[in-house]
Amino acid sequence: MVLLLFVAGLLVFGAAAALIPAPGYMDAEYYFATAGQLARGNGFVEPFLWNFLSAPSTLPAPSHTYWQPLASMAMAAPMAVFGVDFRVGQLVSVLLASAIPLLSARTAVSLGAGQRAAWLAGGFGLGLWYAYFWWQGEVRGHLQSAILSVLLLILGFQALQWGILADLIASNRKLLEDLLYRVRKGESGGDRDRG
Repeated sequence: MVLLLFVAGLLVFGAAAALIPAPGYMDAEYYFATAGQLARGNGFVEPFLWNFLSAPSTLPAPSHTYWQPLASMAMAAPMAVFGVDFRVGQLVSVLLASAIPLLSARTAVSLGAGQRAAWLAGGFGLGLWYAYFWWQGEVRGHLQSAILSVLLLILGFQALQWGILADLIASNRKLLEDLLYRVRKGESGGDRDRG
């Protein structure tokens, strides 16, 4: 199940990333540009005038005086190996996003839930990813996570229904066995009284 959820996440988020050709908003562009500086070995500098929040007196200026550097550092690692390219920078985001269904399923299992609940949690994890982008107004390229989320939720609910049905059948079988035992006990007890 773990491998299947991770591969599903890779396919969904990889396909979503393929639809995004360049950073789509100011923060993403900043992280990509500063990750490129790190990957080239230039350090935490921004050789451009980005905003007036830090009011640099000269260029290049120290980077990340407003935004935190973790996203840039994460993107810079594969860029240092494979070259400064937006697609290379997306690798880390795709891998981290693919872990969301895994973490959701693992959390469900660690809280004592079974495999059915883990499938449901994995589906919710993918759905929350889509909901986040829907909230941001950037659903383009994230429809795959909504579709996979719905499929995993259907699978989880089906498994839940099968579990309930199996429990009902087991309870019915126990009642029938008890009834049959009592009937046979009554028949054998009745023969002794006649003899």
